[in-house]
Amino acid sequence: DLSALDFFKTMTDLMILNPITGNESLEKQFEHIGINRTYGFDAGKLDPDTIAGLNRAAKDAFVIISSSLEKVDHRLSNGWMIFTGMGTYGDQFLKRAVVAYMGLGANVDEEATCPRTFTDDRGNQLNGEYNYVLHINKPPVEAFWSVTMYDKDFYLVPNCLERYAIADYTPGLEYNDDGSLDIYIQKCPPIHHKSNWLPAPKDGSNLD
Repeated sequence: DLSALDFFKTMTDLMILNPITGNESLEKQFEHIGINRTYGFDAGKLDPDTIAGLNRAAKDAFVIISSSLEKVDHRLSNGWMIFTGMGTYGDQFLKRAVVAYMGLGANVDEEATCPRTFTDDRGNQLNGEYNYVLHINKPPVEAFWSVTMYDKDFYLVPNCLERYAIADYTPGLEYNDDGSLDIYIQKCPPIHHKSNWLPAPKDGSNLD
């Protein structure tokens, strides 16, 4: 919700509080447009053309980032995108930005596997008008697993249970006799299996 100039000021302030290591020469390139960790960002010192460029850049960058999902390595498995190669980026700045847009940060492959899906088993967009059952075989993990619900804008979904994910640590989960688990994904509480209910929004959603 920030204006472009407010964004660049906030960003520069945070860069001062959290300085990068390495790439100082790259960072120095941006001093001529006011991004300066020594003096902070002051739009009052910039000429009109630079200000116009910053306003345009903020809009263009969002379009580029939000439409560059292919920059993140992933493979498909039964409709789920399984992302790899995240957490360390080197000079892959657009890839880092796409991951930040999707979820602020990510673990490296050695620490976590991060599947995400926007569709059901028929390839249709997930939608709160429908009820879904996600069947999970007993997860072969040594740490923890979780399934988190997001709305179409990648925000958590407010609900009466204040439940935003189903995980191995969710109290009261009802497992099947073979150790598998059925998660009930819908906007209204199911008549049965409420302990396994993952509340969904009224329209589009995605899971990871």
